[in-house]
Amino acid sequence: MDIIRVVAAVIIDAQGRFLVARKRGTAVFMQAGGKVEPDEAPLDALVRELDEELGVQIGPEHAQRLGVFEAPAAHEPAATVLAEVYRVACAQEPHAHAEIEEIAWITPGADDQRAFAPLTELLLDQFRASA
Repeated sequence: MDIIRVVAAVIIDAQGRFLVARKRGTAVFMQAGGKVEPDEAPLDALVRELDEELGVQIGPEHAQRLGVFEAPAAHEPAATVLAEVYRVACAQEPHAHAEIEEIAWITPGADDQRAFAPLTELLLDQFRASA
């Protein structure tokens, strides 16, 4: 089984909604973030990915590490995502950039017809359980 190491952001707005993103050519929404480059620290990768994908610049002090989460990969059969996840305080309004085609604010627990990546489902469940 392949392991894909990524960083992912949990961005929550003042109304308690989660930000999710959908990459171009896919139907599944997931957390913003991405793969960590070979010589890159996870937090540096997160800062880079948020700038590339959402046009949002954050400092490392705006990211709180939530832990490492494991879930089936959304787009690679027989692969597992091992994600270092951070809750991110974001003062700027995010916008879809680079490979991101669409972003959406979702309300955890609401009946939402979108398809979510397994990691996003796991994080939403964690948030609901702690609320």
